[in-house]
Amino acid sequence: MNGNGIVDPGESDPFDRDTDDDGLLDGRESELGTDPAHSDSDRDGIQDGTETGLTEPEGGDDTDLDVFVADIEPSTTTDPLDIDTDDDGRCDGPGEIPGCVQPEDINADGKQDLSGSDFDVSGGRAFGIGCATGNGGQSPLLLGLLLGLAGLRSRCTR
Repeated sequence: MNGNGIVDPGESDPFDRDTDDDGLLDGRESELGTDPAHSDSDRDGIQDGTETGLTEPEGGDDTDLDVFVADIEPSTTTDPLDIDTDDDGRCDGPGEIPGCVQPEDINADGKQDLSGSDFDVSGGRAFGIGCATGNGGQSPLLLGLLLGLAGLRSRCTR
C-alpha cells in the first residue's frame, strides 16, 4: 500500500491477510516472491496457492472460498513464478500463454494424449494403427470393428 489509505490496483490490502484469495497469506507471498495482489503471479492459469500444493487456505477466514482453488494433487507442485516449471515447452496451466505450447488433446477428452502421467491411449497411437488425426478417438472403434469382422470371417470359413 502506498500510504494514501486506499487499496489501489496492484496493492495488497493491509486489513486482509490474503488480498488475492489464492490461499497464500500476503506475508508468505512476499517470502516466495509471488504477487499478493494477483492470485496467479505467473499468469499460467493456476492460482499461486494451488501451484504450491495448498489443499486449504493459509488465511482461514481471510480467504474467499469462492475464489480459492484447492490443489487436488498436493504431492505434485509447480513454480508459481514460472509458466513452464519443467521446461518441457508446455505451460503448467490451461491458459493460452504466448510462446508456450499446450499439451495435445487430440480426442478432446481433457487428457494429454502424447506423454506424461496423463498418457491417454484412446487417440489411436497405442493400438499401432497409425497417427490419430483428431477424429475424436474413433480409431479404437475402427480397430474393434476390424477385429469383429476378422472373427466373423474365421467362423464362416470353418
